[in-house]
Amino acid sequence: MQESSAAPTSPQVKVWDLLIRFGHWILVAGFAASYLTHEEADRGLSGTIHVWAGYAIGVVLLIRIVWGFTGTRYARFKSFLFSPLASFRYLGQLMRRVSPRYLGHSPAGAAMIFALILSVGGTVGTCVYLLGQEGKGPLAVYVQQVQRPERP
Repeated sequence: MQESSAAPTSPQVKVWDLLIRFGHWILVAGFAASYLTHEEADRGLSGTIHVWAGYAIGVVLLIRIVWGFTGTRYARFKSFLFSPLASFRYLGQLMRRVSPRYLGHSPAGAAMIFALILSVGGTVGTCVYLLGQEGKGPLAVYVQQVQRPERP
C-alpha cells in the first residue's frame, strides 16, 4: 500500500462568475485605452478610441450594477454591504494582522468597490454629458449645445 505525501486539498469555491471576470478585464482594457488616448481625444482615430472605450466602461458599469442586484451570490451587493464603521474596524485589524478572512469582498474592499462605482459612474456620466454639449453622443438631442473656442 502506497501512502500519498500530498497535503489534503480543500474544496474549491468559485467566488467570481464569468460575467464579473470578463467585466473586470473589459474595464482594464477600457481604462488603458482611455488613458493612452486622452491627449488626442479631440482628434481622429485616437478620439474615437477614447470615446468608445468610455462607452464600454459605462456599459460594463451598468451591467455590473444590475448584476449587483440580480447576479450570483458573491456578485450581489448585499453579500458585501458593510457599514463604514465595519470598514474602518477591518482596516485596523488588517494593520494589526488579525483581520478575519472573507469569501468575496472584505469590508474595506466593499467600500472601495462602492467608491469605484460612484467615481467611474460620475466620470462616464459627465463625459457623456459634455459630449452631448458638443452635439455628439447619446445625449446630444437632450443637452443644450455649447460653442467652445477652437484649440490651437
